[in-house]
Amino acid sequence: MKDRNIVLLITIALLISIAVSTFVIYKRINAEKINNSVELAADFGDIERLSSIQDVPVNTLLAKLRDAGISAVALTEDLAGSIDLNVLSGIDPKKTDLYVPSKGLSSRKIDLIRGSGLRVIPRIRNIFNSSGATIDKKIKDISSYDTVIFAEEEVLGYPNYLMETAKALRSNNLKYGYVEFGKQMGDSALASYMGGSLVKVHSIPPDELEGMSREEAVKRFVRAARERDIRILYIHLFQYPDSGKDIISTNLSLITELRQELLSSGFVIGKASMPQKISVSRIEKGSIGLGIASGAILLIHYFMAVNLYMAVAMLVLFALLPAKLLALLSAIIFPAYAVISLFPAKRERSVAPVISRAILTVFYIAAITVVGAVFIAALLTDKVHMIGIDAFSGVKIALILPLLIVASYFFLRKENEEKLDVKTSMAKAKELLGINIKVFHAVIFLLAAACGALFILRSGNFGLPVSGPEKFMRALLENIMVVRPRTKEFLIGYPAIVLGSIYYLKNGNKWLWFWLAIGVLAPVSMVNSFCHIHTPLLISLVRSVISLILGIALGLFIYLLYVAWVAVQKYLK
Repeated sequence: MKDRNIVLLITIALLISIAVSTFVIYKRINAEKINNSVELAADFGDIERLSSIQDVPVNTLLAKLRDAGISAVALTEDLAGSIDLNVLSGIDPKKTDLYVPSKGLSSRKIDLIRGSGLRVIPRIRNIFNSSGATIDKKIKDISSYDTVIFAEEEVLGYPNYLMETAKALRSNNLKYGYVEFGKQMGDSALASYMGGSLVKVHSIPPDELEGMSREEAVKRFVRAARERDIRILYIHLFQYPDSGKDIISTNLSLITELRQELLSSGFVIGKASMPQKISVSRIEKGSIGLGIASGAILLIHYFMAVNLYMAVAMLVLFALLPAKLLALLSAIIFPAYAVISLFPAKRERSVAPVISRAILTVFYIAAITVVGAVFIAALLTDKVHMIGIDAFSGVKIALILPLLIVASYFFLRKENEEKLDVKTSMAKAKELLGINIKVFHAVIFLLAAACGALFILRSGNFGLPVSGPEKFMRALLENIMVVRPRTKEFLIGYPAIVLGSIYYLKNGNKWLWFWLAIGVLAPVSMVNSFCHIHTPLLISLVRSVISLILGIALGLFIYLLYVAWVAVQKYLK
């Protein structure tokens, strides 16, 4: 960019945005450090079954579990008995409150749990034909507790009285135990009504637990606490013993190992903590918007001329945009700009080795991308995002658009010209449309489309399931490294950037768009890591660094294999 006034303007805007974002992130890191208390909760029904199987008194088993690391016991309401549906005939459900499915928590069981030095977490069933009055009564009955986890397949108040449930919980200072992946009907809506006054719960269902080893279960629980802000680990007990152990020893080993792993990861065992109230002010949000506008100006100037008036208008506009939209724009702009800016049309001559220059290019791309990631991490710093109830919006858009921007820019760019030329671009597009498609090309296109669809569907938490081989690879990487790197970065994106950089530095041009369209997956995926606000910042940073180092190493390895193959071919000739 040649206009010095615009350069000065966006430089000042970027410095302000980076300073403000750093301050917000400092507050967030302090909040994450404080939020480090994890509660280990066992299910009382499992404890009773285990007591019966081993013929050990419940209070004795409770004491053993407490000594192993359990700090709370989840107790479900006792059923009141069967209901004769004939009795209900002729009753108008709109005018009648039926508060009959359970008779409440057993005082005998409560005394057993508390007598063993453990906290009680009530598990409450939904009410048949609930209303605001019955929900209030239900919640007041358990108001002496700290957290409630709803039982069975519905949360209290589902389907029509979820707002009343949230209001009753808040007025009685009760936290809602939101079961991650629990699939309880009404859980997401209730979580949104709670406004962050909840604690996330992770549990491994009994049928799934029985197919796991003790080590696998421990790793899954620790990962949930470390990477997804889970603060209650709801532990169902194994119903079958390990080889050479009785069933009680098997479960005590599970809890002891889990407790040790959590402690070594920096957590404390006790009452579940919650993130402190934290948010981004309007001034802070507007200041960060200036930095994202600066990135947009830098990116746009590769496609068209930008004057001072346009730059000022964009800075003002971005400062007024909502935080979620700014985060999405940052996720699109900075990965695309990072790649486009490092491959100018006019190549500079250098005596430095190609490989070292390629490695440096990858590091520059990562550094520019980190700026956009920092803006996102700061913008979405609030309690509901840190808990994971509210999430980054537009994941798939943020994955697709940078690829299209990078591919189209390098495909349409005229050699030795930075900005796109309309005439040249139209000629290239016409040339592309005029290609005679052969069966081979159609097959390649369909394979590419299938890979793209797979990539899109696999993005987010609820896409296609993970295959067996990928599960094995993930487990292997997790065993070797502290944090598992992201596949899209170290297996695809960074190697493609390394190879594309070498191709570019050796004066390659025709297929540069292809290499860099694939390579932009790396910065896109890096930004996506920082969009998971419920994951602590340091975890996202470590994951990104590991992916960067592994990706560069793999890219260089592939290039060396190519060099060796070319040398062998020459030798054979």
